[in-house]
Amino acid sequence: MTTKGALVAYGTKDGATAGIAEQIGRTLREDGLEAVVLPADGHRGARLRAPAPAPRPLNPQRRNAMSHTGEWKTRVYLFEEDRTTKVRVELDTGTTKLTGHGTAHCNPADADVPEIGDELAAARAMEDLSAQLKRLAQGDMEAAETRP
Repeated sequence: MTTKGALVAYGTKDGATAGIAEQIGRTLREDGLEAVVLPADGHRGARLRAPAPAPRPLNPQRRNAMSHTGEWKTRVYLFEEDRTTKVRVELDTGTTKLTGHGTAHCNPADADVPEIGDELAAARAMEDLSAQLKRLAQGDMEAAETRP
């Protein structure tokens, strides 16, 4: 399967354009495209992920159910290298699997506090995952002809 998307590379030595590149990546993802954001010297081997799944048929037995209990599994993976933290969040609902990505860069003028990078990158990955989940729900609502 071919995935349409973009590699957004930034090239300043101190990471000043990283935030702009991350915003471009978020905007592309919100528009349904895959976006990988990396420093220009780290682009080799970058791969695009599959897009968020298309709306799926809803379970007719649950359509009118008033109560529901379920369990979704989430895994958070953190990677840090050269003052850059990358996070991947995987969500498995039992019927759908989604993956969110986030990155945080430590400004060279700041103290290197890994926990801050972890928190920012994880928050950005969860925002990415949230946007995908909202798009999926919107598609499901349209398929079920309901409104938010």
